[in-house]
Amino acid sequence: MIEMNATIVIYGSSTGTCEAIAEKIASKLGCEALNVQDLTADIRHLDVGRRRIAG
Repeated sequence: MIEMNATIVIYGSSTGTCEAIAEKIASKLGCEALNVQDLTADIRHLDVGRRRIAG
Protein backbone atom coordinates (compact mmCIF):
# COMPACT_ATOMS: atom_id res chain seq x y z
CA MET A 1 0.00 0.00 0.00
CA ILE A 2 1.30 3.45 -0.90
CA GLU A 3 1.17 6.00 1.91
CA MET A 4 0.56 9.57 0.79
CA ASN A 5 1.35 12.70 2.77
CA ALA A 6 -1.21 15.47 2.84
CA THR A 7 1.53 18.08 3.09
CA ILE A 8 4.40 19.11 0.85
CA VAL A 9 6.54 22.23 0.85
CA ILE A 10 6.89 23.85 -2.57
CA TYR A 11 9.59 26.45 -3.00
CA GLY A 12 11.28 28.50 -5.67
CA SER A 13 14.91 29.49 -5.28
CA SER A 14 17.60 30.91 -7.52
CA THR A 15 20.20 31.40 -4.79
CA GLY A 16 19.53 28.39 -2.57
CA THR A 17 18.29 30.37 0.42
CA CYS A 18 14.63 29.40 0.01
CA GLU A 19 15.65 25.82 -0.69
CA ALA A 20 17.52 25.60 2.62
CA ILE A 21 14.59 27.09 4.52
CA ALA A 22 12.08 24.84 2.74
CA GLU A 23 14.16 21.77 3.57
CA LYS A 24 14.21 22.74 7.26
CA ILE A 25 10.45 23.30 7.29
CA ALA A 26 9.81 20.01 5.47
CA SER A 27 12.06 18.18 7.91
CA LYS A 28 10.08 19.54 10.86
CA LEU A 29 6.79 18.60 9.19
CA GLY A 30 8.01 15.17 8.15
CA CYS A 31 7.29 15.78 4.49
CA GLU A 32 9.07 16.48 1.22
CA ALA A 33 10.27 19.82 -0.17
CA LEU A 34 9.91 20.25 -3.92
CA ASN A 35 11.34 22.92 -6.19
CA VAL A 36 8.53 24.47 -8.22
CA GLN A 37 10.75 24.31 -11.32
CA ASP A 38 10.84 20.51 -11.01
CA LEU A 39 7.04 20.12 -10.98
CA THR A 40 5.45 18.89 -14.18
CA ALA A 41 2.04 17.70 -12.99
CA ASP A 42 -1.18 19.30 -14.20
CA ILE A 43 -2.82 20.31 -10.92
CA ARG A 44 -5.80 22.17 -12.36
CA HIS A 45 -8.14 19.30 -11.46
CA LEU A 46 -7.18 19.22 -7.76
CA ASP A 47 -9.21 20.66 -4.91
CA VAL A 48 -7.19 23.02 -2.76
CA GLY A 49 -9.02 23.64 0.47
CA ARG A 50 -12.48 24.76 -0.51
CA ARG A 51 -11.45 26.25 -3.85
CA ARG A 52 -11.25 24.24 -7.01
CA ILE A 53 -8.43 25.18 -9.33
CA ALA A 54 -9.93 26.20 -12.65
CA GLY A 55 -8.18 25.17 -15.82
